[in-house]
Amino acid sequence: MSETEGEPSKFIRDLDERANILVLYEDIEYSRSLEFSFIRNGLEDGQRGIYLSPQDAHSSEKLMGMHGIKPKFFKNESLWVLSTSNKKREHIIKTIDDFVKKQRYLTRIVLQHDMFSPEQYGDLLLIESFLASKFEKSDISIVVSYNAEFLSDASLMQKIINLHDHVVFAPTFGKGLVVKMR
Repeated sequence: MSETEGEPSKFIRDLDERANILVLYEDIEYSRSLEFSFIRNGLEDGQRGIYLSPQDAHSSEKLMGMHGIKPKFFKNESLWVLSTSNKKREHIIKTIDDFVKKQRYLTRIVLQHDMFSPEQYGDLLLIESFLASKFEKSDISIVVSYNAEFLSDASLMQKIINLHDHVVFAPTFGKGLVVKMR
């Protein structure tokens, strides 16, 4: 590990088993680099991936390309990139469920929760619970990322943390830690 890499980057890079990971970040660029590394490593190992973000799909694909994810993965449908903006929880759950059902390979899922309101907290828990149940029954690995500002609601955060087997606190490039929860 280089001095500037940090524990979160090393953990994501060296991940060789199924994992259900919660990323709490302060620097969105650092979080995206971890998410893209997670997806890229899986794709390069022959896995499939789905990347769900409030950002439009074209912008996400452009950023992914800048982080070394080759266009061939989008073209051969190894990687689905979808926007969750203006999507209800049922649509997000159905999209993930449909994707996982179609896969015959190990699958990686990234879901960003960058923009939400207190009214959406219940939906977040339902989506997180769905992902946790899919993780238990399917051959998938998951990264869900939240801005660390979300930590202000301790009760909700504890419920979300309990649904993951690793919590990655990634404040800024080269900093952070990984906590194994179970």
